[in-house]
Amino acid sequence: MTLRMAEEVTILREIVPLPPYNLFRQAVLLSAGLEAGHGPGQSRLGVVILVDALLLTQTFLGPLPGGLGPLAVDLLRVLGKAHQQDHIVRLDLYEARAYGGGLPFAVHLVAQLSRLHGSDRRLVAGVHSHLAVHGGKDQGLGGADVELPLRGDDLQVEGGSLRHLHRPHFLGLGDDLVHVAHVAEGGLWILVQLAAQDGFEGAQCVLQLHVAALQAGELLGHREGLGEELLDAAGPLHGALVLLPQLLHAQDGDDVLKLPIALEQLLGAAGDLIVPLSHHVGLQNTGGGLQGIHGGINALLHDLTGEDGGGVQVGEGGGGSGVGQVVGGDVDGLDGGNGPVLGGGNPLLKGAHLVGQGGLIAHGGGHPAHQGGDLAARLDIAEDVVDEKQYVLPMFVPGSAEFFNMHKQQIQDNPEVTAFFERMTFLPLEHITAMVPPGGAGIGMHVIPVEKAIETENRSADIEHISHWLKKYEGKYAASPCSCRMSRARMGEGCADDPEDWCIGVGDMADYLVETKKGHYVTYDEVLEILRRAEDNGFVHQITNIDGENKIFAICNCNVNICNALRTSQLFNTPNMSRSAYVAKVKTENCVACGRCVEYCPAGAVKLGQKLCTQNGPVEYPRQELPDAVKWGPEKWDVDYRDNNRINCYDAGTAPCKTACPAHIAVQGYLKMAAQGRYTDALALIKKENPFPAVCGRVCNRRCEDACTRGTVDQAVAIDEVKKFIAQQDLNAATRYVPPVVAPTNRGGFAEKIAVIGAGPAGLSCAYYLAERGYKPTVFEKNERPGGMLVYGIPSYKLEKDVVDAEIEVLRQMGVDIRCGVEVGRDITLDTLRREGYKAFYVAIGCQDGRSAGIPGEDTAGVMTAVDFLHAVAENETYPVEGRAVVIGGGNVAIDVARTSVRCGAAEVSMYCLEPRESMPASAEEAAEAEDEGVAIRCGWGPKEILAEAGRVTGIVLKRCVSVFDENGRFCPRYDEADTIPVPCEHVFLSIGQSIRWGSLLDGAKVELGRGGAAVADPLTYQTAQPDIFVGGDVYTGPKFAIDAIAAGKQGAESLHRFVHENASLTIGRNRRQFKELDKESLALENYDNGARQSAGMDERIDYRRSFRDAHKTFTEEQVKAETARCLGCGASVVDPNKCIGCGLCTTKCEFDAIHLNRELPECSRMVRSEDKFKAILPYMIKREMKIRFGKKDG
Repeated sequence: MTLRMAEEVTILREIVPLPPYNLFRQAVLLSAGLEAGHGPGQSRLGVVILVDALLLTQTFLGPLPGGLGPLAVDLLRVLGKAHQQDHIVRLDLYEARAYGGGLPFAVHLVAQLSRLHGSDRRLVAGVHSHLAVHGGKDQGLGGADVELPLRGDDLQVEGGSLRHLHRPHFLGLGDDLVHVAHVAEGGLWILVQLAAQDGFEGAQCVLQLHVAALQAGELLGHREGLGEELLDAAGPLHGALVLLPQLLHAQDGDDVLKLPIALEQLLGAAGDLIVPLSHHVGLQNTGGGLQGIHGGINALLHDLTGEDGGGVQVGEGGGGSGVGQVVGGDVDGLDGGNGPVLGGGNPLLKGAHLVGQGGLIAHGGGHPAHQGGDLAARLDIAEDVVDEKQYVLPMFVPGSAEFFNMHKQQIQDNPEVTAFFERMTFLPLEHITAMVPPGGAGIGMHVIPVEKAIETENRSADIEHISHWLKKYEGKYAASPCSCRMSRARMGEGCADDPEDWCIGVGDMADYLVETKKGHYVTYDEVLEILRRAEDNGFVHQITNIDGENKIFAICNCNVNICNALRTSQLFNTPNMSRSAYVAKVKTENCVACGRCVEYCPAGAVKLGQKLCTQNGPVEYPRQELPDAVKWGPEKWDVDYRDNNRINCYDAGTAPCKTACPAHIAVQGYLKMAAQGRYTDALALIKKENPFPAVCGRVCNRRCEDACTRGTVDQAVAIDEVKKFIAQQDLNAATRYVPPVVAPTNRGGFAEKIAVIGAGPAGLSCAYYLAERGYKPTVFEKNERPGGMLVYGIPSYKLEKDVVDAEIEVLRQMGVDIRCGVEVGRDITLDTLRREGYKAFYVAIGCQDGRSAGIPGEDTAGVMTAVDFLHAVAENETYPVEGRAVVIGGGNVAIDVARTSVRCGAAEVSMYCLEPRESMPASAEEAAEAEDEGVAIRCGWGPKEILAEAGRVTGIVLKRCVSVFDENGRFCPRYDEADTIPVPCEHVFLSIGQSIRWGSLLDGAKVELGRGGAAVADPLTYQTAQPDIFVGGDVYTGPKFAIDAIAAGKQGAESLHRFVHENASLTIGRNRRQFKELDKESLALENYDNGARQSAGMDERIDYRRSFRDAHKTFTEEQVKAETARCLGCGASVVDPNKCIGCGLCTTKCEFDAIHLNRELPECSRMVRSEDKFKAILPYMIKREMKIRFGKKDG
C-alpha cells in the first residue's frame, strides 16, 4: 500500500499563512512522504500528522476562531486516498473536546475512514466522553443537513455552520505572545502502519523501524533534502496493535518538524494496520443547547463516503457519556443508562489484552475518561467484552516507547526501536526543558529521595516518601526489566548493569506488566530489597510524574549513565526536569573528604574541595548557571554530562594525601574513624580502594605522607602506621573484614567467567573488586603460592608471609578461585579457557625476570639477578651467601638484596650505583636502615666487567659514571672508561631492572608489545588490541610499587565488568580518578594540634639487623589517637545546589554525618497531569522571559 499526499500539496499550501499554522502545515507536508525521491514499487507509508491544535487551553488563550476545520478537511481527504484490503483500521478518540465553529473532527474522521472498502475490512472507532459536537446546518459539505442523534450532558450539539471548515481561520495567537513564549505545543497524533495477523492471535509486537534521518537536523524544513533521503521498506511484520501518540513541543518554528521527520524514517515498513489515536485534545467545551435528531449521521456518512452508513442506534435516557463504535459502516452506541444496543461484537476489543502487548498500558484511572471505571463499566455490559481489560496508550516517554524496549529479543531483532526511544526523550524536549518550572510540569519522571535521607525532615510531604506510594498501592507491585538499560546497551552505550527488575510497576501497571509477560509480581519486602540494592549501587529512585497529584504507575531505579529520564535534566542542564524538593548540604566541620558522596552523586553536584582557609579567606566555589533568567540553547548544554559528572574535585584542589595516593584512598576519612575508635569502619573504608592495607601499611612508599600538608608545619602525619594498626584486624580470622557483595543485579550475582592471570598485587586486586561486584573470578598463578612479588620479591623482615596470606584469605572467602602451579600458555592456553566459557582475561604477570648488564663474565657462577635471588630466599631463608657480596643498583630492590645478603651470611656487602647519593632511587629511610645493618653504599659507579677464576666470581671491575641522564632527562649514562676500580667479591647481584617473561601466554593473540616488552593497552581501560585481554600492573607500566599495581587492579576490574556485558561502554560515565592537590603555600593555618609525630619503635626481642622476622612494632591505641589528632583535615566536599537533584544518595554513603538533605524547594513536589502541562509551563515561561528581557544584568 502507498499513501501519498502529492494531490493534497496544492490545497495545503493555500491554508492560512499565519506563522503558528505554517508550522503545522509544514509538518503535515513533511510527514506525508512528499513527492520526490521515492521510486515506483516502493511500498511505504507516509505518516500523517493529525494536528488537533496548539493545545493551549482557554485559560490562557481564549476561543479558537476557526476550530480544527481546515486541517481536518484536508487530512480527511488524504485518508480517503488510502487503499487497503483485508486490513483493520481503528480510531480511538477520547476526551476530544472540539469547540468553536465547525463539524467535530471525530465525526469527520470516522466518516472518511469508513470509505475503506472490502469484505473483511473493519473500522472501529471509540469516541467517548466529552465529545462536544458542533453541528446544525451544513452548507459546506454537499449541502446536506447534518443533525446529530446524540444525547446526554457530555454529548452536546452547538449551533454553527460547517462553513467554518473552509475558512482560513486558525489559532490567532499574537506574534508578541509567540515571541515571548518561544514555544508552541502541538498534539501530533500519528497514523502508524503496522502488521496484524489472524486478528492479533500470536501477536509478537515486533516493529521494524528505520531512523536514519533522526540525526539529520540540518534537513529540517527542507523538502528537497528530505526527498533524497533513502528509506527502507522492510515489508510486513507480525505485530500487535501499536499506537504512537506524542506531544511535541516547538520553539521558533523548527522543532515541530522533528517528530514527523523521525517518523518518516521510522515507519518505512509496509504493513496492514493503520491506527490513529487522539489523546485528550484538551480544548474546552463551550456548551450550548441540546438537540437530538436521529438519522443525521447516516446522511453525513453517505455524503462523505458514497456509501450507506447503516443504522444508528443510541440508548435512551441516562445522561452519562457513551461509547460510539462504527463497525462495517454501522454506528452502534452504548449508553451508560440503558445498556447495550450492540450487534455483531467487536474482535478488536475482544483482543484488548493482546493489544496491550503492542506497547499499551493498563490505565487504571490516570485519565478522567477512565477514572472510576467509566469506560470499563460501559464495556463490561457488552457480553462480548465481559471481563476484558481496556488499555490506553500513554505518551511515548514515559510510556509506549519504553514498552517496545522491554523485550530483549525485540531489541536484538529491531535495534531501531532503541534509537527511537532515545530520540523521543530528546527531540520533543530540547527547547522546552529550560522553561519547565520546579516539579517538572507533568513531563516524564521525578526524583524521589532515599527514604532514610528525609526521615527526620518534619516538613516533608507524604508524596515525597517512597513508603507513601508503597502503602497506596499495597499488594500491587511488579518488577520488570529496565528499558533504558536494555536499549542503551543495544546502542553500544550500556552500563553493564543487569537490567532485570529495576523498574517497579504499581497498581494497574503491575497487572499490565505481568499480563504482557514483561514482569512478575513481587512482595512488599522484595520491593524494599530492590530499593536497598539500588541505593547500594548508587541508583536514583524516580517516580512517574504525568498523572497529577497522588498518582503514579512506576518507581524506577535509575543509572544516570543510561537513564533517558535523568538525561533531561543533566544533558540540558535544567535540574527542574528531575529534582526533588530537597537539596544536599555539607556540614563542613564533619566532612573528611572521603569522596564517597562525590563518587555516587549522579548529577556531579558534589565535588571535593578544601575547608582550610587561604591567606585570601575561604575558597569560593563556582555554581552551575541555571536557565531561570538567561537564554538557553545548545551552548549551555552538557553533552558529555556522564563523564563530566564524574569529575572528582574543583580546580582549587583538595586534600593532598588523597590526591597523591595512586589508589586515592580516603586517608582523611580513615584517620578520623581511627580517632573515634571506629576501627572496623576504618578498615572497610580503606578497602574501598585497597584490599591489602596490612601489606601496604608495611611496604608502601608513602606518597601520601610526602604530600601531607602537616609536613609544611613540622612532620607529616604517620599515615601508614595508622593504616597498619587498623589493618591488624585482618590478621585475625575473628576480626577480619570481608566486604559485602554490591552487584548491579537483582539475581544474586554474575555468572560470566573471568580469568585473572597472575596472583600478584594487580591480579589479586582485580579479583577482589570483581568478587565485590558479584563475580567468581578464577586466578591462575604459576608459582606455588599466590602473592607475586609480595611473597617472592619483598623480604620477610619487611613483610611477613602470613600477613600476605591473611589478606589473600579474604579473597577466598569472597569466592575467588585461586589456582596455583598453573602457567597459562604452558599448562593451559587462552583458547582452551575461551572454550571453557571464559569471557575475558586480565593479564598481570608482573616483571618476574631480572635484566642483565651486558658485560663480560655475567654468566659466571655467583652472578644472579636481584629477582632470582629474592625468589630463592623467599622459598628458603637459609639460602647461603658466603664471602663478600657486591650489589649493582641503587633502588629499593637493590637495598632489599643487600640487606637480605647480610641475613644470608655475607661477610661484607657493598652497593654500587650510578646516581649520586642525593638522587638515588632508593628511599632515604631504607638506605639508612641498610647502612645501619653494615651495608656500604658507593655512588657514581657502573659495572664494566666481572672477574672469574675456575668458573666462579672473584671480583668486578667498575667504571666511573659521569652523568646519568641526557639533556632531555632520559636515562643515558655516560662513563669515564679510564677511571676504573676492581672490587674483589664472591657474589655479584645485578639489581639494574626487571623484564617480562611472556613464555607462550600470548601465542595467537593480537596483543602488541612495546618498550621493554610491556603490553600496549588503552591508558584508561587497559584493553589491548585483543579485545578480551586486559592488562595491568608491572606488565603494562614496568616495575612500580605495590600500591600502583593495586590501583591498576581496581581499574582493570571496572573494565572487565563492563566488557563481559554485551555492548556496554568501557568509557562512558567512568570515573577517571583524577584529583588535584590544594595549594599548600596559600594556606593560612591557625588552630591545630601541636603534638609531635609518633614512632612505633622496634621489638627488642628480635635482632632486626640479622633476623628475617619483622621487628617493627605497631602503634598502640594511644599512639593512634595522638597521631590522628595531628591531621589538619584539609579537604571537604562542596555541594553545588544548582546541580543537586535531591536524590539523597550522598547521605547513604557518608559515614560522618556530614551531608544531609534540606527541604528547600517544596514547589518541586507539585505533581501535574501531563495534559495540563502548559497550565504549569506558560506562567513560568512568561515570567522567565520577562526576567531575561528586563531583569538586572550582571556587570
